[in-house]
This record gives sequence, C-alpha cells and structure tokens, in this order.
Amino acid sequence: MNVSFGGQIFRQVQVPLLWGSRAVIGHPGGEFSVIDLSGVVARIEIVKNIPAPNIDYTEREDGVVIFKDLAESFFFSAPRGVFKDISGVLPDCEVYGDHIRVGNSNIRSAMISGFPVGIGVTESGLFLGGPLPQNLAALTV
Repeated sequence: MNVSFGGQIFRQVQVPLLWGSRAVIGHPGGEFSVIDLSGVVARIEIVKNIPAPNIDYTEREDGVVIFKDLAESFFFSAPRGVFKDISGVLPDCEVYGDHIRVGNSNIRSAMISGFPVGIGVTESGLFLGGPLPQNLAALTV
C-alpha cells in the first residue's frame, strides 16, 4: 500500500503493528515510521527510523524517547525494532524479520498475511489481522 502524509508518499509499505493509538509503518528497506492516530489530525512521530521534524525527543541507549504533550511517551530503538510504552500500559513490542514479539509472545507474520494490519495491541489485549483504522485509511493513495 502507499500512504501519503504531509507531502511525503510512503510507497509499498505495510502496517505490521497497530500499537495503542499508533500505526507502525514498515518500509521495504526495513525502516519504520510511526504515526500517532489519537488526535483529530494524525501526527507523524518517526520517519524512516528518525524522529520527525517538530517532534520533541531525547536520545537514549540505542534509540530515542519521543515526547507528547511535554511528557515522555515511548522509546523506539531502530536497530532492534523495539517499541516501549513509557507509561507501561502497552506491552513492549519488537518487529523483526517475519516475527513480531508482543510482551513474551512471538508471532510469525505468515499467520496474518492478507490483512492490511498485522497485529493490533491495545490496553486490553491484542488481535491478529484487521482493517486499517479509518484515519489511517484516509491517508492511503
């Protein structure tokens, strides 16, 4: 699928993970972009493994901590494909190769082929395969 956001077009991308209110976009080269879908207007936070312009962040260990509303929101490690919710509400996730780790569970992506979204992680659990959220579907071209 192709996603148009802020004048950029992400070509031939996948959504391996919906993580809370964030869509993790997987690029063909293995990079990740992260779009926060919680507001009225979607907000891009990571573009191909790099914090987006106008996003507050700080560097830590082998990654970055992204801020939202002046508070630490999540940690992202591009080399490891790791996403950690600073508040601890969502389980840590790791996207690598044909696997996605959610907490202590490993899920092969082959189980979820054929759906626009691979895995969705919410505060109350997870789902395998599903439709694009409406505000992300609106960005597809």
